[in-house]
Amino acid sequence: MAVIEITGETLLEALEFEPNSEYQKAILESRARFINVTGGEQGGKSAVVSAKILKEWDLDLAKNPNDGDGTGEPILYWLIGHAYSETEREFGYLSDHLKGVFGDGLVYASKRVDPGYIELKLPNEKKPRLRVETKSGQDVRKMSKDSPHGIVLCEAGQIDFTVFKRAEGRVTPRNGWLFLIGTMEQSVGWFPSLYAAWQSGTDGRQSFRLPAYANTHLYPGGRNDPKIVELERSWPEELFMERIEGIPVPPKGLVFPEFRA
Repeated sequence: MAVIEITGETLLEALEFEPNSEYQKAILESRARFINVTGGEQGGKSAVVSAKILKEWDLDLAKNPNDGDGTGEPILYWLIGHAYSETEREFGYLSDHLKGVFGDGLVYASKRVDPGYIELKLPNEKKPRLRVETKSGQDVRKMSKDSPHGIVLCEAGQIDFTVFKRAEGRVTPRNGWLFLIGTMEQSVGWFPSLYAAWQSGTDGRQSFRLPAYANTHLYPGGRNDPKIVELERSWPEELFMERIEGIPVPPKGLVFPEFRA
């Protein structure tokens, strides 16, 4: 199936994708260039990443009229993980979604992600319209060649601060976007500290949370789902807030001087 007019809404409608919670909806509707999402376990992070890329694609086509038209350079996105394996779920979701819209014949996805890439190339066109590449945070040298239109940091809580800053620098030439998402590692480090620093949504930076119960396929009762209520009863409060609610609970007195609210 081919889509004549490429827009975020058209692509998601073709997939019959609807945000299944207010949390997903808020993330997908944000127009901030830099977005930080602290997620609960199995909150649907990979599906949100795929939907976010599809929504941004048409905006990037509008901002870059010489790219992504089948004759110029493709719209380029990177999926970065601490290791290549951390990009696998997002890579799979995006590949399946693109094939669901355009069909298997127009979308190529490599079998491996170490590294891997996805390309959309329409018939009789010289160059791909879209290219997605995976990157490993363990080798930042491979992040210096191109300037992507957008970058996703997958499981950002496991990625070094230097990789975050490198990604920030790589999207700057094209005025591109950066999307950070993941569960937290004991609320320690640069990633969870952004939750508070970016909550105001100023300077094109905004933070969100995606609690586990935002995935209504697993928790149809949402926050009041019996499985969530049982976890809240049996888990320590700090662990529940971090791993289910997606709210950082840093140790008292801990300060991250490189960030300011």
